[in-house]
Amino acid sequence: GPPGRCGAPPSLASPLNNARTPPLAENNAFPWSSVLVGRLSALGDIVFALPVLSSLRAARLDARIGWLVEDRCADLLRGHPWIDELVIYPRGELKGWARRPLRALGRAARFRRELAARSYDLALELQGNLKCSVLLACVSGARRIGFPRADLREPFSAWFTHAKAPAGSPRRHRVDKM
Repeated sequence: GPPGRCGAPPSLASPLNNARTPPLAENNAFPWSSVLVGRLSALGDIVFALPVLSSLRAARLDARIGWLVEDRCADLLRGHPWIDELVIYPRGELKGWARRPLRALGRAARFRRELAARSYDLALELQGNLKCSVLLACVSGARRIGFPRADLREPFSAWFTHAKAPAGSPRRHRVDKM
């Protein structure tokens, strides 16, 4: 579909904007042509995060957009016209790590190398947890942007981001903070 179809005006300068949020001033001057969105799981939350794609497309028609998602939720995003690359976290393969720790460690190391081989200008951490933050930290050269510590269920994950989206009102829905 055409950029801005979900209500995002095509003149947005910031990659974190959606139709309801003001521009993120600290990122407006940062040149970017590729972005990896990190929202691993929770089908409903992934659906709520989809407007970020229209904002990214509206800001940069030519941008390369990837999405980091768990294997069990990948079908929801597979074939989306605004996602150029689906990066699938192999949760299913790592699930039985206690029974087969060496196999799970080997697969985790392989996935870390796969992430390190990818190059993005930006990585948007929309999950707000340590797992997603650590995975995005493995991506080569990406400036990682996430929620402020006060908005995180796992505040330690803020250590893995370079910049924070502005803190919103605690009464504002999480979707509006994206």
